[in-house]
Amino acid sequence: MTKTGWIRSLLPSIVCILLLVILGLTLAWQHVNALSIGYKINELTNKKSDLEHQHRVLLLEKASLVDYEKIEKKARLTHGFREPNPGEQLIYMVESSRLILCVPEQGRGSNPSH
Repeated sequence: MTKTGWIRSLLPSIVCILLLVILGLTLAWQHVNALSIGYKINELTNKKSDLEHQHRVLLLEKASLVDYEKIEKKARLTHGFREPNPGEQLIYMVESSRLILCVPEQGRGSNPSH
């Protein structure tokens, strides 16, 4: 056999080996990709479960806040709110979203000529 004849006889074998290597790499890439997608699905499933739990907790809290007596009790105990005394005014500041208690000075407002 000549040099070129020997190479030509091995050419089909070399092509088959290259095709098998490419096929093997493709299968390995698909496997890695499938594992990656599986991890993402698992992560999103866990996140969905956490969000559903948080949703149920918020629904229960919303249901408990519908009762005005519970709202008043929570405001008094947790945040220290109280009923305004006679003569006191509550002013809501829109810019700062704050509620301010204004106590008028003694003697003001009792005589309109001042």
